[in-house]
Parts: sequence; structure tokens; C-alpha cells
Amino acid sequence: MRTTTRTGGKEPQVTAVGFREILVPTDLSDQSDAALQQAAILAGRLGGHVTLYHALEFPDHEYGHWAFGERPSVGDEQERLARAHLADCVESLTVPHDTVLERSASPARALLSRIAATAPDLVVMATQDRGALAHLLLGSVAEQVVGRARWPVLCVRGSEPIDRRLAGRIVVDTDCSDAARPALDMATLLARTFGGEVLAVCTGAAVARPGLRAGHAEPWRPYAAAERWLAPLPADVTIRMVFDTAPPLKAVLRIASEERAGIVITARRAEACGAEAEAGRLVRHAHCPVLVV
Repeated sequence: MRTTTRTGGKEPQVTAVGFREILVPTDLSDQSDAALQQAAILAGRLGGHVTLYHALEFPDHEYGHWAFGERPSVGDEQERLARAHLADCVESLTVPHDTVLERSASPARALLSRIAATAPDLVVMATQDRGALAHLLLGSVAEQVVGRARWPVLCVRGSEPIDRRLAGRIVVDTDCSDAARPALDMATLLARTFGGEVLAVCTGAAVARPGLRAGHAEPWRPYAAAERWLAPLPADVTIRMVFDTAPPLKAVLRIASEERAGIVITARRAEACGAEAEAGRLVRHAHCPVLVV
């Protein structure tokens, strides 16, 4: 593993990114309530609007037992309680906000449809602490959104304020390709806003070089590619690069833990085999929030 440090010498020329519209799905749990507070911090610092969204699970009308007896009134009561919870959640918010409640036979599908229809700048979702049981309870929905949505998704866990996390180390997972550039743009925006330090973890597979005997390989360290990938670097952001030959997921998780990262940012790379599944595993196993762009 090798580390290099770069500081900017030119005016910032990053892609314009921001969080004007932030969608916060909620299952009415304490974890989702905490995610709303994290989203409100981001909206307050970046001038965004927050929409708190809940899909109330309600079987399709084709199921006859819902057409008789007291079942409809039970659904109405559940909706009343859900609306009251949403109102309580946003009562103390000081940023522009809305609440949306929908009935759906599948809350996960309803959420994905909502994201596709409204194209938010950021989706903020709660995910539980690491572990199999936690993964079954909350992680599966978050991973569906990470894998199937095409908009930035921030998966948060714990109650530590996101601004404190972003004032620390912001780890970026990269292969120095153009497809990974949005992750750097997002990290740069957050570092400049919250005062954090960007740590780009660059990984490369072992590749055979001309002149080597068959079956032998040397690790590829894309130093020149990294220099090109970083340029032009914003003047007010310091970026360290760590080169590691371990598999990308293993390297990012290890370095993020060693560096006590406040957040990990990774980009969806369509050309990478299994990239969506790897992003889901990153969300599941990272000790800190993960932003997938």
C-alpha cells in the first residue's frame, strides 16, 4: 500500500452537484427518525428541501377479506397513526419540508417508483448496525434501493450528526475511471462544505506485463492515472490517495476502519462486473454511513 498527498493549486472546477431535493423514506422507526435529522442537517447546510415519505403496507383490493368486516377501518386507523407520526417528525424541522404517505401492497416497490418519478438529488435511508438480523430488518430495503435506483443514496446508521462525520475523513472508493468521477465530485462538495479531508482509495487488479514469464504478474499501481483523475483539484481541498492491491471491497472496508472514516462514497460503475452487489455489501459491512452515487 502506498499513500500520496495532493493539495489544490487552481480554482475549483468540479461538476455542479448538490442536494436541492432530499427524499427520506421512513418505516416509522427510531432509526428512520434519526435519518431524517441527518437529512435536515444536509439540507440546512446545502440549501435543500426534505420530503419525508412513508409507504403504508396495504393489500391489493383483489383480496376479498379486506372488503368486509372491520379490516378497512383498521387500515384507516393505521393511516391516521402514520400521518400523526410523520407530523411529529417534521414539527421541529427548520428546513423546507413536505410529508407524503401512500398505501401500497409493496412498500419497497412504491419507494422505487417514487424515486423514479421524482428523481431526488439524494435519498437518505436508515440501515441497522451490522449483523444478519439487522440486515433482514432494514438492510434488505436499503440494498434494493442502492442496487436498483439510479440516484444518489446515503445509507446512515447511528445517531452521530452527519456534519461531524463529514468534518473528518471522507473515503472515496475509486478505480480512477471516468465512471468513478461522480464520487470524487460529491466528496469534494462535502469536504468543502463541512471541512473534511478526502481520502481516495485506489485499487487495481494484478495484471501481467510484457516480458514476464507465464503465470507471473506484478501489481498495477495507477499513479499516473490517479494524477490525471485528480486534476484539476480544488484549491481549498486536500486529498490523500491510498493505492492498494487488495480486492476493492476488502481494501475500502479495511482502510475506512483504520482511518476512522466518517463516511464512504462510491460510484455506480456499470461496466464493473457485480458493481451493484458490491455496493450493497459495502453498505452492509461498513462501520460508517455509505453514499452511493
